[in-house]
Amino acid sequence: MRSITHQKGASITIWLLLIGLLGFAVVIGFRLFPIYLESYSVEKILEDVANDSRSKKRNKNQIWSSIGKRFDINNIRNVTKEHFSFKREKGKTTISIAYEVRTKLVGNLDGIVTFEKTQVFDS
Repeated sequence: MRSITHQKGASITIWLLLIGLLGFAVVIGFRLFPIYLESYSVEKILEDVANDSRSKKRNKNQIWSSIGKRFDINNIRNVTKEHFSFKREKGKTTISIAYEVRTKLVGNLDGIVTFEKTQVFDS
């Protein structure tokens, strides 16, 4: 026979621990989501510039100018010209980008996210 005094659910300590972990995950998500959204925008910009450059013969400065304008429109601030590399060989043009973004997560805990993207197209 069971006594009425036996516990039949999670204690307040378990509930507080679960709420704390869920809150921590939400805070981390809110801090990292804009970074990944910006990375997606950078990737789409590279694809758009590659598609535009296929139809027109462009040099490095013209391609960077096109990328810079799109960065301004999309409010991308973590990527600069120094993060890009541009290479032409055998009728192919390669635009590569490598950058990292640092953000405060919680207290003195920082998050570092690195991205590397490459777009190859016929020139």
